[in-house]
Amino acid sequence: MNSKSAYGDEQQKKLDEALSVVNKQASLMKRCLESSKLMDGLKHCSSMLSELRSSALSPKHYYELYIAIFDHLRHMTTYLAEAHTHGLHDLSDLYELVQYAGNIIPRLYLMITVGSVYMSMTDAPIKEIMKDMMEMTRGVQHPTRGLFLRHYLSGMTKDHLPVGDKDGVQGNLQDSIDFTLSNFVEMNKLWVRLQHQGKSQDREKRTSERKELRTLVGSNLVRLSQLEGITLDIYKQRILPDLLEQIINCKDLIAQEYLMEAIIQVFQDDFHLRTLTPFLASIANLHPSLSTKNIVISFIDRLSAYASRESHSTIPDDVDLFEILWKEVQDLIEARSEMLLEDVTALLLSIAKLALSCYPDRLSCVDKVLAYAEETYTKFASSNKICSATANSNLQELLQAPIDQYSNPLTILQFDSYAPLLKMQPYNTRRAVANWLIAAMLKHEAVLDNKAHIDGVLDLISVLIQDQEDGGINYSKMPGEVSSKKGFKVDDVHVNEMTSVAKLLNLIKSDNPATTQEVSVFLFKG
Repeated sequence: MNSKSAYGDEQQKKLDEALSVVNKQASLMKRCLESSKLMDGLKHCSSMLSELRSSALSPKHYYELYIAIFDHLRHMTTYLAEAHTHGLHDLSDLYELVQYAGNIIPRLYLMITVGSVYMSMTDAPIKEIMKDMMEMTRGVQHPTRGLFLRHYLSGMTKDHLPVGDKDGVQGNLQDSIDFTLSNFVEMNKLWVRLQHQGKSQDREKRTSERKELRTLVGSNLVRLSQLEGITLDIYKQRILPDLLEQIINCKDLIAQEYLMEAIIQVFQDDFHLRTLTPFLASIANLHPSLSTKNIVISFIDRLSAYASRESHSTIPDDVDLFEILWKEVQDLIEARSEMLLEDVTALLLSIAKLALSCYPDRLSCVDKVLAYAEETYTKFASSNKICSATANSNLQELLQAPIDQYSNPLTILQFDSYAPLLKMQPYNTRRAVANWLIAAMLKHEAVLDNKAHIDGVLDLISVLIQDQEDGGINYSKMPGEVSSKKGFKVDDVHVNEMTSVAKLLNLIKSDNPATTQEVSVFLFKG
């Protein structure tokens, strides 16, 4: 048996032992509550919660224990609410009483259990209870135990957080924001601290465990986004700055990547539209080793999808989405000189798709991206580095995207940088794009009715017709005459390509017979 398997078996054994105690104490607690013996019930509940004091369980197994106990605690919360309603017990007295429990873990879980039920009652001093519970939970600084305790605090109070703007003991929206932000900051600190526990050789295992627990921290962002009354001004001036400050200051790669993505996903699109600059500017301040490409692409794709699914454009007139994003993308690429070409091209592809989706009539937007790609590729080629398959794939998709976007594929001839960028690409990319263009033209029956269009298209598809230094066949030669040194054979793929090329003749609607003859000579003599 290997060490990993032995560790797993040992963990499962410890978990089973803890669950056995939990189930026994939970059963006794329920029996006491059914007999209205609350004090005895609280005693058994405390014994059950004492299992959460364990330091021997991995975060994954601790989570299983936590879930089991959480399910049992529902019986206590239900009883407390009903008992208070019927005048059997006073929650304010119970809230003070449970704080005398011997050990801090069961004490705080009981405090939160009673306190959350107390918050649901009319005229409860919610603001004071929230402040009290937030301060008391600071007493648990063990990463795993503290993280789950605060998750319990967040989950139990989420339906009772105050809203509105009135001052008073019952609290208001600002109190709920402060409470949730404070809990987020403390949970993130505990989550980051998990990375630095234990032996250095277990670092990879801790990283995996941390990723499994990330949603505990992210749940605070969900709570914030769901608070009734959150306006753009509140998000822009209070919530986002605090979130970004904590994310940047924690200097942890896993936390930064996950939490930036969480912000993108949980808050509404119109908030993102109005906070483009501060959010994207903050990315440059993240850990230097963090690959920021995925964060930016996720942000751009979210906004692009939002604009695309609306029947009418909901982007405010004073928000030039493309120009703002384009500036930030360029700044990010320049600030991170070590960024790989595959990451740069992925960013360019994403923003090009946004431009095509949101601003299809502003051809200059896409042309800017193509020109930047051309410049970047030129610099890369001059360094004699090998372009990765991913970068090639991104560039091919970048060249194909405009063909897909427009009902008239000939629109691509209006992009000044399209042909230069295409000609820089390897043979397979040029060939794929040429076939893509021909297929689109045939599909949309794009008429070639002037010499400029004819010349432009022939230039783009010449890779299929003329010998290329890096590959290809001259079809003017008979199959047996094809140069053997290139190793090409005329197969069904090549025949199909030439069949498609021949069909282009049917799209030429020129009144000048000489033009058609010129095209035929070009097509079939290379």
